[in-house]
Amino acid sequence: MAFFTVATTLAVIALVAFVAGRWVRSSRWVGAVAAVLLVAYTALNSFVTLDHREVGIQTALGRYISTLNTGGIHYKSPWSSVEKFDQTIQTVDLSSISVSFSDGGGVEGIEEIGGGKGLINATVRWQMSRDEDGARLLWERYRTFESVSASLVERTARDAVINIANAYPAATAIISQREIAEQVRTEVERSLDPYGVVIDSVSIPAIDLDDSTQAAVDRLFTTQQDIKRAQNEQRRAEIDAETVRIREAEGALSPAANQRYCLEIVNAWDVAQNGPLPATFNCAMTGSGDSPAIIVDGSSPTPSGSGGSPAPTQDEEAPEAEPSE
Repeated sequence: MAFFTVATTLAVIALVAFVAGRWVRSSRWVGAVAAVLLVAYTALNSFVTLDHREVGIQTALGRYISTLNTGGIHYKSPWSSVEKFDQTIQTVDLSSISVSFSDGGGVEGIEEIGGGKGLINATVRWQMSRDEDGARLLWERYRTFESVSASLVERTARDAVINIANAYPAATAIISQREIAEQVRTEVERSLDPYGVVIDSVSIPAIDLDDSTQAAVDRLFTTQQDIKRAQNEQRRAEIDAETVRIREAEGALSPAANQRYCLEIVNAWDVAQNGPLPATFNCAMTGSGDSPAIIVDGSSPTPSGSGGSPAPTQDEEAPEAEPSE
């Protein structure tokens, strides 16, 4: 519209000046200047320069004409205009997106907490392709590059974050940031593909739960850890019981084997570190049948630091117990 206004004005001035020149010779100079200006103005509006990282949409009178998808100087109709769309990677920061988490699901067999709320921060990196149909569709719906970023990319990404995060229980969401980000990227790519918008990456650096939801999640993980600890202790007890059964079956817990084990302890005793063995410590075996025992004269074998005679070694025979009267 501006071109037509200026060009028409210069053309009228030139025409009137040339007509008036029949009577006033100096008016011809005015006409010549107006004509030169008209030609120059037309030439300046007939070319446009695009950066190699830009796509141009040529329009005239509010209608699409063509897509200029290569960098350099392009000829265009002098009355048309070109809207430039940046092709470099753009970054959209989405902060404090409010989400309401799912009631369902669970974490490794533990009943999940119900609902809860939180805030998610996300970053989306995107760029336009050189697809002609996509660029045309972007211009027809959003007109400017700024509107594409704010009204299309940002809104689509925000909706995708909310829809996907809302399907996660709170306790699962805070340990699934990468998984949620990948699902958001897939959803946004699917929605923006017809427009020729390419998603470079989506990242979710933080998921902040509200106080009540965070407290519930903390209790959930504490319960989970307690259950795992109990399961591990139960498994350890089962292994120990099985070990005892195997040793009993192999005779490893017989009185003779027990005595050999006691002598091995005595031989390996570190006097410098543990002090001398108690004087009452010995490897005499009491008990019969399936219950052999290593005794320390009825007292605990805790080192007392007092002196005493050395305990028998493997090369020595244990003293025979005197028969009772």
